[in-house]
Amino acid sequence: MLFDVLLLVLLCHNHRLVGNVLCLINVSKNGVSEKEIQEVLGVSGEVFCQLFRWLGPLVVVRRGLMSLQYEGCKDVVEFVYMSNAAVFEGVCRSLIGYFDGLKRRKIFNSRVLEELPWLLEKIHDFEQLKDCLTNLDFFEAVLTSPISHLLKL
Repeated sequence: MLFDVLLLVLLCHNHRLVGNVLCLINVSKNGVSEKEIQEVLGVSGEVFCQLFRWLGPLVVVRRGLMSLQYEGCKDVVEFVYMSNAAVFEGVCRSLIGYFDGLKRRKIFNSRVLEELPWLLEKIHDFEQLKDCLTNLDFFEAVLTSPISHLLKL
């Protein structure tokens, strides 16, 4: 069943774009939102609706974030689309760029506060992670946010 669904998705006429969305979902900590996909990949709302229809059987939406519905999907996405470290890092960097852009504009929502440090740690970019965490505005936002309980002070 899962293999059949994945095969149908991979055979859709825009499988590269579908693959890009699956990769973004796969590398994120908590999933990705419609807006994040549109911004990172530069797709319109109409294209996103088509993507969502193709991905429907593979994703679940919780609190506005799409994540992969089955653990097996993660393995297949990694095998098919992210078989080398450079591709994995590139996908992570595309999301990092999006969240870092929000941080630079001093938009410190829970998505930025959770995803940005997590992605930087995931690709072992400890210099940028240090810069992120030592940014006083970012740090203050973390301390005053609902995720502050995650800090071990």
